Amino acid sequence: MKFIFNGTLDELIETIHLKAKEYNKDIVIYDNEPNILEIGFQRLSHNGGRFFVANVTDESNKVILDGEIKDVFPSQKKSKFGRIWSEFTEYLLAYIFLEILLIIPWLFLRNIISLWIPLILPIIYLIIRHFLNKKYDEKLDKAFTEFMSCCTAYTSDAKNWYDVYKRLDLANGNLQIICDDDQDMLLITYDDGMQIDVGYIKDENTYYITVVKDDTMKSWNNPLGVFSTCEKSKLPTELQKAIYKFRNV
Repeated sequence: MKFIFNGTLDELIETIHLKAKEYNKDIVIYDNEPNILEIGFQRLSHNGGRFFVANVTDESNKVILDGEIKDVFPSQKKSKFGRIWSEFTEYLLAYIFLEILLIIPWLFLRNIISLWIPLILPIIYLIIRHFLNKKYDEKLDKAFTEFMSCCTAYTSDAKNWYDVYKRLDLANGNLQIICDDDQDMLLITYDDGMQIDVGYIKDENTYYITVVKDDTMKSWNNPLGVFSTCEKSKLPTELQKAIYKFRNV
């Protein structure tokens, strides 16, 4: 999973904190190790949490975060096998506890022939619990990815050229996808008439973002703002800035 931010690392951290406050999200950031950034977005038991752990490449006015989402426990510097063993013992202890709760009353109520029922029920419960936990983690991870896309350009797992733009915060706008690297690439429209147009001029090798008050010749001749960039990787970030600037976010 990779995110790109046009600016310095300090600016990126500040942007994440500001967006977390705006969206009322509990985000923590640790940069205690060189070239490593840990962004926590979900608290877990034992003082742990779910983190996006990334390698940081700080280029000239550009920061690249390349990493993965995983559960992190400060007191556990474990190998992959150690984490699997820890999870296994956790489920084993839960199974034993459930067995104690089920078998003792079962022996009083049923004969020993049907003892397999309380033996199998905890296993079914733990399988369902594991499945639900996985689904919950996937939901959290998706929400975090959407949050980070508001702060950066999200580049991983993009099957279509427009995926990165669909992840932007459009501020209640309607995104129309037209054609990649064309004079008419994207158009964002709003209920009050405002439009944000994105196009590519091949002869100039430049992407333009044009903001107009409404779809009239007068507005197109006198746009509210025009922004440009020669780097396509910067276009999602510049578009997000334009949306926030003119939609009063």
